[in-house]
Amino acid sequence: MQVPDDALPVAAAAHEIEQILVNLISNARDAITDSGVITVCASQNPEPTGGIVLLVQDSGSGMPPDVLARA
Repeated sequence: MQVPDDALPVAAAAHEIEQILVNLISNARDAITDSGVITVCASQNPEPTGGIVLLVQDSGSGMPPDVLARA
């Protein structure tokens, strides 16, 4: 997990953030065949509204076209 040293604290319901991360990471895990990398990054939102941006990336190949069409 990558979080910048200067990140501001965020007030949020811990169980909701946990559920969001579990869902995103589970989906990323399912997208990886055999082995791969999942990266979670947090950064400050540059918009005036503030907040935080969570990014979950995986090294999977993505959704097949038939699945993507239904997404």
